[in-house]
Amino acid sequence: MKKWVWLILVFLLASISWAAPQKEPEEVTLEWMQWMYGDDAKIYAGVIEEFQAANPKIKVSITEFSYQDHYSNLEVRMAGDNAPDIFRNEYGFVMRYEKNDQVVDLKPYFPSNYWNRFWPKLMEFCDIGGGVYGMPQMTDTTVVFYNKDLFKKAGVTAPTRVQDAWDWDDWEAIGRKLKAAGAKYGMAGATYGGTVWYYVSWGGGFVSPDGSKPYMNQPGVIEGLKRQKKWFDEELEPISTLWFNPDNFEVLFSQGQIGMIWSGIWMTTFMDQNVKDFDWGVTFCPGGPGGFGLHLGGCVNSISNQSDHVEEAAKFLEFFTREKSMDTFCQQGYIPADVDLAESIVYKNPAVAKTMKVANEAYGELSPMIVTQYKAPNLYSMYQATMEDLGPYFLGQVGVNEAVAKLEKDIADIMKQ
Repeated sequence: MKKWVWLILVFLLASISWAAPQKEPEEVTLEWMQWMYGDDAKIYAGVIEEFQAANPKIKVSITEFSYQDHYSNLEVRMAGDNAPDIFRNEYGFVMRYEKNDQVVDLKPYFPSNYWNRFWPKLMEFCDIGGGVYGMPQMTDTTVVFYNKDLFKKAGVTAPTRVQDAWDWDDWEAIGRKLKAAGAKYGMAGATYGGTVWYYVSWGGGFVSPDGSKPYMNQPGVIEGLKRQKKWFDEELEPISTLWFNPDNFEVLFSQGQIGMIWSGIWMTTFMDQNVKDFDWGVTFCPGGPGGFGLHLGGCVNSISNQSDHVEEAAKFLEFFTREKSMDTFCQQGYIPADVDLAESIVYKNPAVAKTMKVANEAYGELSPMIVTQYKAPNLYSMYQATMEDLGPYFLGQVGVNEAVAKLEKDIADIMKQ
């Protein structure tokens, strides 16, 4: 009898529990900190709308800064214990945030084989010590945009195969021809922003091949710096585009003032929309003793360890990097981070397709030395040091050896941080 009473009580309690109203999940708002180019804002708005329709209890709000101000504002937010839930990041900076314990390991929120979909060279930056600290979005590289009308007038033909790409002697000689043909400046962009690829092409880099020490004081780098200063001094390249509050050399190119520029594939949409008075083409970046001067760029998105909504943030990142969303974003002129999509994507805009044909061929020429540079801790600080230390040399205030010695010392100090 007692057994039956016990069973009845259990049943009644279970019934009451089953019938009790379930607590509604609370609405969550994720803050996503971004910089934007081209059609980014429109594309992100579309993805967010789709995501919120499928996940009505999760809202996504974008906080936007310019690229130049993005990281400084992020640092302030992190220091104030007020970081966004998700932030746009770059492959070369993932290690920095992981080292400072500022980002979440994404591995626990995804199946173990999930990460096989991404390019291995990109995962080298995100997979650190067995954890994954950034979700790859896309990758990009650099190309040369050129004024076809000026090239024709100067009698110059651009390479159509990577094995025929120019070297730095060609770059200078063609720049002179373009200036003689009527361009205000022959070329621009090789050393813009303090980035490392120009120095790698000359046989150096911020760090040595094994990543253990500074590597700028190399004979090839010294020669490359002397060349660049000569181009500024002779007005083959506008020094007004140099680093601090620069004129935008892409804008000057679109106005017909510069014959060719070394720039990123992300500027394709800008060229398509803003170049009105001449035809433009795309070719490969020059190479030197250290190989081609190529950028290993692109973006990842990381989740801050200050977020109170990590599961929801991971859910959004999975949605954002699904093949459909990635395809839409990369139509602007990017290489998808997803290997299968990169091999199958069809670029619908003819201008983008033109650029991507060159970019995909060039991307296969990325040297291991470039990868080493982008894996250096505190890479952003090395960019800043390069601008601060080499700027006075280009402006004629100090000698090249003095400038490089100071830069090597500053890089050594940065590596100890």
